[in-house]
Amino acid sequence: MTIFKYFLVFLSISLFSSNVLAKETKYSCKPQSAAAVRSNGIQVFKISGKEMLAEAIADMLADVSVSDKTILLESLKSEIKKS
Repeated sequence: MTIFKYFLVFLSISLFSSNVLAKETKYSCKPQSAAAVRSNGIQVFKISGKEMLAEAIADMLADVSVSDKTILLESLKSEIKKS
């Protein structure tokens, strides 16, 4: 009888922890805007799809001299202001 109880407990645990029952929700929609908290309040930005990840920008700037970084950052700021 105790073996039967252990079997039932094992069966119920394996059923409830099964990945078959868990459903992953994947969304295919893309956000249209993003928000950032700044010192002058919350700013909302439109997303164009041309944005770069911060890690990608950091990787690009890793091997660049300080003066070149300043030039690149100024050009990035002007590109951001255009859009």
